Amino acid sequence: MELQLFMPQGKAAKQELEQKIKNMYLSGDVDPLQVEIGVKGVEEAVKAIRKDYEVRDAVMSALSMYNEKTVELIGAQVTKKNMPARYDFSGCGDPQYDRLNEQMQRLKEQLKDRENFLKTIKGTEVITDKETGETVEVREPVKTQGETYAIKFI
Repeated sequence: MELQLFMPQGKAAKQELEQKIKNMYLSGDVDPLQVEIGVKGVEEAVKAIRKDYEVRDAVMSALSMYNEKTVELIGAQVTKKNMPARYDFSGCGDPQYDRLNEQMQRLKEQLKDRENFLKTIKGTEVITDKETGETVEVREPVKTQGETYAIKFI
């Protein structure tokens, strides 16, 4: 299989592919919706392939053949990196951590409840803070919303 036919190798080839695909969207020769569905399919396939453990192992194995940390190959730099450490604190048995984590969860719930209340305000509303007794004027939150689309393969 000739790799260059399917995948860009190097920055210039990548930019050329981007421009060709963009032209497909904008040329009027092809329905942009059909192009978008095709691009989405390629995107999902590539994501799945790159997450696959066997594929990652094959790439890491090929990279291990080079002694350098960074390898320049077909217009790209490939750098060996250590993944960041991850910690799971749930099984530590530290009572202070567990208490703080519980407080955090309660606060998140309280914050969500308060946000839901604030969404109900139209214009302004005068409320009294139960903790301080202070009376304040509260405004409705600013809502921003656009329109987009979703593609699901069936």
